Amino acid sequence: MPFLLGERDALVIGEYLSWSDFSVKAASDDSFAVTTVGLPVAWLRQVDPAWQVAAFVMPLGHHDDIDGSNWAWQYLGGTFARYVQHERLWWAFGFYFDVAPGDNFYIPYVGASWVINERWTVSAVMPWPALLYAPDKDWLFRLGASPSGSSWSFNPEGGDAAVNLDAWDFGLSAERRLSGGIWLSMEVGVGGFRGLRLSGTDVDAPDLDVSTSPYFGIDLKFRPSLGF
Repeated sequence: MPFLLGERDALVIGEYLSWSDFSVKAASDDSFAVTTVGLPVAWLRQVDPAWQVAAFVMPLGHHDDIDGSNWAWQYLGGTFARYVQHERLWWAFGFYFDVAPGDNFYIPYVGASWVINERWTVSAVMPWPALLYAPDKDWLFRLGASPSGSSWSFNPEGGDAAVNLDAWDFGLSAERRLSGGIWLSMEVGVGGFRGLRLSGTDVDAPDLDVSTSPYFGIDLKFRPSLGF
């Protein structure tokens, strides 16, 4: 939900809610479920016609259903800048962090988007690199990768859980405009390496399926057209 704070500034507030069930095949029953809630907040500013800056933070709370466990907190965030070199090429720069129980991650960021012509676009915006093809104004095809939040680290004794964005999906999607800014998208592909890391537990060798697997997805999207 965006809130305009003037001609150059905007505040964006969102929400994230998920529930994950883990079934562990071992001598003892260490199966569990994790509920996750998050509140992403972002600020954007149009500095001048060529430059935009943005910053965001997203606290995530994880809670499992094991007796005696507490909420474990994880914090995602970063600062970014976007430079429009010309009407067909723009660059992005920034810094991203992920602070989680027992595992922190920090990385600088560089990305770009190049509109080759009115139909083809090469997007090097991580973590969503893709090749896009739009034969007309009502169709869009995308071949590329995107992160999948299904890799976890978990401490059953302390109740600490964290989701790691180090699993990847590679797929092809087709999008069709239904009406105005409403689009229907269908995607097929292969899900990359996923896993679960356990620490502080008697489970020495849980049976985990970490192989690749096919996936299929359907999305309904709304893309508003903004005129200035």
